[in-house]
Amino acid sequence: MKEIIVKIEKEKFKDKLFDRVEELSALGADGFFICSTVTDDEGHNAFLEEIREIVKELDVKVYLGTKALRFEDIKKALYTGAEKFVVPCQSALKADKALEEGIDRFGEKRVIEIKEEQLFEGNLSEREKIAKLLQGENEFVVIDEAVVLKESLHVIKKDLLDLGIEMNTFLAAPDFKSLKKDDKGLVTAVVKDFKSGEVLMVAYMNEESYNLTLATGRMTYYSRSRKKIWLKGETTGHFQYVKELRMDCDGDALLATVRQIGNACHTGNYSCFYTQIAKASGRTIKENTDKILTEVYNTILDRKLNPKEGSYTNYLFDKGIDKILKKCGEEATEIVIAAKNPDKEDLKYEIADFLYHVSVLMVERNLSWNDVFDELANRH
Repeated sequence: MKEIIVKIEKEKFKDKLFDRVEELSALGADGFFICSTVTDDEGHNAFLEEIREIVKELDVKVYLGTKALRFEDIKKALYTGAEKFVVPCQSALKADKALEEGIDRFGEKRVIEIKEEQLFEGNLSEREKIAKLLQGENEFVVIDEAVVLKESLHVIKKDLLDLGIEMNTFLAAPDFKSLKKDDKGLVTAVVKDFKSGEVLMVAYMNEESYNLTLATGRMTYYSRSRKKIWLKGETTGHFQYVKELRMDCDGDALLATVRQIGNACHTGNYSCFYTQIAKASGRTIKENTDKILTEVYNTILDRKLNPKEGSYTNYLFDKGIDKILKKCGEEATEIVIAAKNPDKEDLKYEIADFLYHVSVLMVERNLSWNDVFDELANRH
């Protein structure tokens, strides 16, 4: 799958870099080459923190171009969650020894140099020129952000797809005519949050709103009450940026996974489904699996903020970081010992103990499970 990477120079946007990345991501960018010429430590660290937030919150692929005077510069850059470290073009920002060590530690797939034949300069109407750059071994083409806003990348990628270049574009989705509509020509759309999986709302789409959603990357509906096209967030700023769009087995309903800005519900609630009618006792299956670590973490955090007499968790916090680290080390050793036992029950218990103590350590050092999950997802 070939990719269009959008180049953004940090210095052009100052504190609006996050918003620019989000906008271009909705328009179809497969990733971003974000570069900065800042060299002072304070400014550089602030830039890296901004990149970390972009990767975490927007779930986008980032190629990061910044100073590489020491190996530590490359390591810190990649620890933001960036997909690749790009060798700086300016000689003043790079050191050959640091780059050699970076390639040795992280590999040539993660410490790269963008070649001239991967850069596109010109008008976006020159589809054949972009296609030529994507032919052969080139996995991506880099396009400057200044020319991207003139036309949706989804449209450009659809044209490249027609030229035989394999691209990921919303516009390759099924034609609206192939979906099963109700008697008013509408299809139901269920919308959920891309991180939490929480169902946010249910709305309806006609052909025009469906096509606008695919072209712009922002959820657009048809309002049955107002009988008009409705761009979600047009008046409130509470846009929904498309992460994934699926249809059900009958082709008569859509499932949209989105990044929700603000609240989805007109009442001010994040989700329209805030009124609970009934709930069975016990945990749901989902709570028993992918949310349990976060739930344990939140309980530990509550103990730290609201100490409870006799709490073992508060005992650990009172003793301090050295005691917490000692317990993590002891539990890790217990895992090793239990792993030698053919009965896996002991191993299960020791791993659970270890994860609990690691969670205490994470709360103490202000690190969340989502931070760890994001890092694992980035490596995967």
